[in-house]
Amino acid sequence: MLSFFSRGAKPRSFSLFVRPRFSRLFRRPSFGFVYWTTIAAMVIFPTYVLYTAFHAEETGSQAKTHSQAHTRTESRLSREIFATPFHFWGTNVALAAEGSLPTTAPNCEGKPNAIPQRLEVHHLNDLPPLGVRDPDWLDAMERIVKESVKDGSWEREIRAQQEAFLTYADAPKGVRLPMVRESQFVEIETPLAALKRDRAKVGASNALLPSVATALEGFSRTYLFVDGSVEAQRLFALSWLKDHPHPYTLVLTGGSISAFRSEFAPLFSSHPEMKLYFDQWGRFSAKCQVRFSPTLVEMTPETLTLWTPALTQDGDLLDALPEKVAALMRH
Repeated sequence: MLSFFSRGAKPRSFSLFVRPRFSRLFRRPSFGFVYWTTIAAMVIFPTYVLYTAFHAEETGSQAKTHSQAHTRTESRLSREIFATPFHFWGTNVALAAEGSLPTTAPNCEGKPNAIPQRLEVHHLNDLPPLGVRDPDWLDAMERIVKESVKDGSWEREIRAQQEAFLTYADAPKGVRLPMVRESQFVEIETPLAALKRDRAKVGASNALLPSVATALEGFSRTYLFVDGSVEAQRLFALSWLKDHPHPYTLVLTGGSISAFRSEFAPLFSSHPEMKLYFDQWGRFSAKCQVRFSPTLVEMTPETLTLWTPALTQDGDLLDALPEKVAALMRH
């Protein structure tokens, strides 16, 4: 060790003392390791670059499509409702987007006779042969019908179809909405109110077309969404409609229409202006943003007021009636 750091150390002391220790720390990689590492880098890096570029382009295209669709919708509503149409974002993006929509399908482009292009032709060569002559399908169907009429199965099938139709017409497919444990009161702005707010931000006029203004003047609807298959909700609706007479529109989200009409027959006879609808597949409740039942909805051109009461098993209210709901019922 002393001879290594001394002035008279021989040059070969470095190779004898330092080089073996460095070679243990930094071993020379094998040819196979260097080869496969280079191949992997040549494959992975371009793939990552291409994927990143494609993903960025796809994301930008989706954002542009969504923006154009939103702009077209707002421009269409602006033209159909307001007296002074306004194209949002301060540019002619809406007009350019509407003008860029194709009037013909891409498959028929450049074909005067509008004949679609045939993309693929499939040949069913693996089917077994039918023989020299194909059967007469009309004769076969007539024979089956005659046999069905003779043994009575035709009449039974018609009656079964009629009964299934009447059953579905009386209790269509609705939507099962949950009940709440605490009453909820929500006020939501309508699309018209949101559009007016956006137009006011950019300084556009909110004057409606005369025909639209006339149609919306004094517009107000009151809907009561009830699940007719739940006894507590039926009891609540019966008690509520008796104590709070109002031009309601009852909307059933489930249950039988005939059974509901039979149970509420005295109420319908004393209030002939009251209507009964059925919300098939939950379309109307989704439009009114109703997520629970029963729910009372007061609709005006610019607001949706939703009140969902919490009920006992007997249909009584668990919470006090909100003052805003009581004020709505007094109007």
